[in-house]
Amino acid sequence: MKFSIKTDQLEKQRSDVLVIGVYESLTVVCDKLSLSPSSIGHIGSALKHGDMSGKIGSSLILYNVPGIKIPKILLIGLGKEKEFDGKKYHAAVRFMVNALKKMDVKLVISLLQIASVKEADIAWNVEHFINEVMDASYEFTELKTVNKKTKKIFDFFVVVDKKSQKIAEEALKKSFALAKGIELTKTLGNLPPNICTPTYLGKKAQEIGKEHGMKIDVLDQNQIEKLKMGSFLGVAKGSRQPPKFIVIQHNK
Repeated sequence: MKFSIKTDQLEKQRSDVLVIGVYESLTVVCDKLSLSPSSIGHIGSALKHGDMSGKIGSSLILYNVPGIKIPKILLIGLGKEKEFDGKKYHAAVRFMVNALKKMDVKLVISLLQIASVKEADIAWNVEHFINEVMDASYEFTELKTVNKKTKKIFDFFVVVDKKSQKIAEEALKKSFALAKGIELTKTLGNLPPNICTPTYLGKKAQEIGKEHGMKIDVLDQNQIEKLKMGSFLGVAKGSRQPPKFIVIQHNK
């Protein structure tokens, strides 16, 4: 899964689907520079037919909207504009991911993050968009045979205005790193103990250190005894697996 910040007009962009938020008032949340008047007018006309309420959890797919090259537009309900807080934002993003899983799409352009969230700014919106997308997309597949043709992996273009580009890119970098760490932690927690042994964790730590330039020390039983870590060794006696004490130094 990849995320990129975009500031270009959507008229010229190509992707499989464009995601836009809609309030209960049926107000479409989009920058006027992002969509042409013909696109906005078509979306507004479609909403008047009553196929979407704009409430949290509601959604609607539009096809071949004029003024834009993207073949599908996914509208996601945001609820009442004045009540749109962080909790509802997280819910809307999760509903978006669930809707995307049912569609034949890979490349996604999102405008959800430009919605005004109570007590939040664009950096918060971008950070929590990425965290929620990755959390909702997570699947434990380490012990399964995965069909790569059916597994849903999305690439996102996250749209912001040009003045927010630098802030958004910094937020993306921070949140993606955090989300990847959470993802790894989930996977390790889901592994059975006969696989996720101290030795396995030590090797995994060394892989991470090599990838990210961190200093990793994996201490064995003799080294732990020299440090007089009696309590740690006492707990380790409850397992047949040899103990490991992992020290990770991140100096950047």
